[in-house]
Amino acid sequence: TDMRVYVHVTLKQAPVGGAQFVKVSVDDQNQQPLKDVGLVATIKSPTEVRSFPLLPTDANGVAAFAFDVGKPPPNSMIVVEVNAQFGSNSRNAREVFTVK
Repeated sequence: TDMRVYVHVTLKQAPVGGAQFVKVSVDDQNQQPLKDVGLVATIKSPTEVRSFPLLPTDANGVAAFAFDVGKPPPNSMIVVEVNAQFGSNSRNAREVFTVK
């Protein structure tokens, strides 16, 4: 099974010290959702890198999470990268947002 991973941040600009909301969706080569995909998120800012496991995807192939943006310098670019593992398949996807 080939898989495709999509990462979508709710806020293209997030406030310093605020929260960012992320939706991850995973589907197969036939655009069918994949359930129980293991996910690890990595948040990369100029001041730190944080990684943490997420709950696996649900029956709709979706997982959602929120995180504290922290205190990076204003106008910083933050990368949200998600690694998905399903059986022997592994894929990454990422989205970028700025801090205001």
